[in-house]
Amino acid sequence: MFKNKKDLQKIWAAIEPNFLLRLPKGIIMTDQECSIGWDRETYIAVQLNNKWIFFIFTYNDDGLEITIYSHEQLPVHMMELAVIVKNTMVHMLFPKEVKKAKASKAE
Repeated sequence: MFKNKKDLQKIWAAIEPNFLLRLPKGIIMTDQECSIGWDRETYIAVQLNNKWIFFIFTYNDDGLEITIYSHEQLPVHMMELAVIVKNTMVHMLFPKEVKKAKASKAE
């Protein structure tokens, strides 16, 4: 799905402005990184108050999966932000199409 690092950066560029507006007082984004996984995992990482949160993209039999991971115990409010980011990524990568169907009256 991701051909290069720019694909990941485009996803983050679309999410970042809204994400920064949702940050509560006392939480700042201190860094951000994207990595395409040839020798390791493919991920987008965000550092909030010097704590890294990784959004890891893995492929399995069911398709693409996004996992949230951190090396540290995250406070609840940071985990809530991580879940919002993950859900936004899911909606961006897998947009749902709703088709209108016109029903006819059965005679």
